[in-house]
Amino acid sequence: MKIEKIKIWNSITGKLVWILILLILPFNLIAIVTVGQSLWSARIQTEQSMESMSNLAMQQLDNRIEAMNEFFYSMVEDREDFHIFAAQGERDGAYYRAETKLARYLNSNAGNKALADGFFWYGKKYEETYASLTALEGKNEMEMLRQKEKIIEWLKENAGVGYGNWSIANIGEIKWVIKICAVDDFYYGALFSLENLAAEIERNSSFSETDVRFSRRQESIEVPEQTLYVNTVSQKSDLQMSMFVPRKDSYSRLSLLQILCLVLVGLYLLLIPVLVLAMHRIVLSPLKRIRNAMEHLESGEQSYRIPRQKSSEEFEVIDSTFNSMADRIQELKIENYEKELESQRMQLEKRKMELKNLQLQIRPHFLLNMFNLLYSFAQIENYQNIQKLALYLSDYFRHIFQSGKDLQPFEREFVLIQKYLEVSAMRYPNWYEVVYEVEPEALEVPVPPLLIHNFIENIFKHVINYDQKVHIRLEAYTSEDEAVFIIADDGPGMDPEMADNINNGVFPEENQGRVHVGIANSYRRIRYFYGERGKLTVESELGEGTCFTIVLPKEEEM
Repeated sequence: MKIEKIKIWNSITGKLVWILILLILPFNLIAIVTVGQSLWSARIQTEQSMESMSNLAMQQLDNRIEAMNEFFYSMVEDREDFHIFAAQGERDGAYYRAETKLARYLNSNAGNKALADGFFWYGKKYEETYASLTALEGKNEMEMLRQKEKIIEWLKENAGVGYGNWSIANIGEIKWVIKICAVDDFYYGALFSLENLAAEIERNSSFSETDVRFSRRQESIEVPEQTLYVNTVSQKSDLQMSMFVPRKDSYSRLSLLQILCLVLVGLYLLLIPVLVLAMHRIVLSPLKRIRNAMEHLESGEQSYRIPRQKSSEEFEVIDSTFNSMADRIQELKIENYEKELESQRMQLEKRKMELKNLQLQIRPHFLLNMFNLLYSFAQIENYQNIQKLALYLSDYFRHIFQSGKDLQPFEREFVLIQKYLEVSAMRYPNWYEVVYEVEPEALEVPVPPLLIHNFIENIFKHVINYDQKVHIRLEAYTSEDEAVFIIADDGPGMDPEMADNINNGVFPEENQGRVHVGIANSYRRIRYFYGERGKLTVESELGEGTCFTIVLPKEEEM
C-alpha cells in the first residue's frame, strides 16, 4: 500500500494536480471575479463623471447659442443703425455714423461671456468688413490679429453658402461654431471658439489627461486604444463633442477593499513563476534532455547517452529505456553502416576508373596513325609538317590528361578538331572537304572531352579511301534547353542492322570486331554524364553516306 502511494506522488499528473489545487485555482477564481466587478464598477463611475462634465459643458454652449439668437433678433428689431448700415445705401454722414455705432455696440458685447467669442460682418457692395474677438486660448495679440484676417477671408469666400444655422467651420487652425445671417448682400454673424471650450473643460477636469474633440453630428469617431469616452450632441447646432480619458484613471476610484483585492491578485499572479519553475523542473527539463539526446543521435553521435539524474519515476524509466535502445541500435547498425559507406566509395572509384578507361579506349588507332605519319615525315625530312604534327599531338595529349573538370566547353574541342583535320590533310591531300556550321552559342556548351572528335576520327578510319573524294559536314547549334551536334559524310554508308543497333543502344562487339568500340564508348559516356536526356542517333544508307546526331542538355555545368 505504501509503495502505491509513493508511485502516485512521483507521477507527473499527481504533482501537477496537487500544485494547481493547493496554490492557484481557488484563490485566483475568487480574486478574478472580485477584481473584475471592481474594475467594471470603477469604469461605470468614471464614464458617468465624464458624461456629467460633457453634458454641462454642452448645455452651457447651447445656452450661449440661444442667447446669441435672442441678441441678433433684438439687434435686427430695435437698432436703427443696423438697418441703415445693412441697407448699404449712400455713403453719407448717416451711413458712417451707423457703421460706427454698430461696431461700438458689437465691441461692447464681445467681452460678454454669456454671448459669442466674436462678431463679424461683410458688406458685399462696398467690400466693407469687420471682425472682433475676445481672448483666444494660447493666442497673443499678433496671432489674434492674423486670426481676424483669416475670418474675414473665410467670410468673403463662404457668405451665402449655407451657414444660416449654427455649424462647425475650420478657420485657420481653429475650429468654430459659426452662424452667418444675411440681409440682401450684407452678411453678419457670430462665432464660438471650440478651443476655448475644450481648454475650459480640461482645466475643470479631475482626470490626469482629458482629450476633447469636436465634429459634426453623425460623423464617425475614432476611439484611441486604452481610453474611455463619452459623446454629447448639441441641441442648438450640428456639433457633437467627444471626451476621452485614459482607462487607468478609473482605477483611482477604487475603494480600499477593491485595492486590497487587486494586491491579492498580484500576489497570486506572482505564484505563476513558481508553477512554471516547478513544471520546468518536473516536466520540461527531462523532456529537454530526451530531445537533446535525439538531436545528438540524429547528428551522428551514436555514442551519446542521457545522463542519469534524479527525476520523476516515468522519466527515469524513459531515460533508461532510451539508453538501452541506443546501445542496441549502435551494435546492430554500425557494422552495416561502415560496409555501406565502403561499398559506395568503391562504386564511385569504379565509375571514375571506368570513365577514364572509356576516354582512353577510344583513341589508340588514331595515335598509331599519327606516329606512323610522323615517321613518314621524318624519312623525307619534312620538318615543317613534323612541327605541325608535334604541336597538334601536344595539344591532343594536354586535352586528354588535363585534370579538374570532366566537362569542357566545346570551343576547346572544336579548335582541336580543326587542327586534326589540318594534320589529316597532310596524310590525305585533296581526298576530302569539310564544311563547318557552328553557332557561337554552341561553342560555350560543356561536353565530355573528345566526344565529337571521336566521330571525326571514325570518318578517316572507315570512310576515307582512294577512289572518291569525301565531303564532311560538322554542324552545331542550340535551342532553348539543348545543344545539337551533327557529323555527316557522303561515304559508303553503314549496314542497316548496325545503324539499328546503334539507335537502340545495342553493341554486339563479338561480331563487329573493334568497329563498334569507339561509338559504343561514346554512347556510354553520353549516358554517364546526361542519363536519358543525352541522345545518340544515326541515319545511314549504303552508297549515300552517314549522319550522326548528338543531343545534349544545356544546363549541365562544367
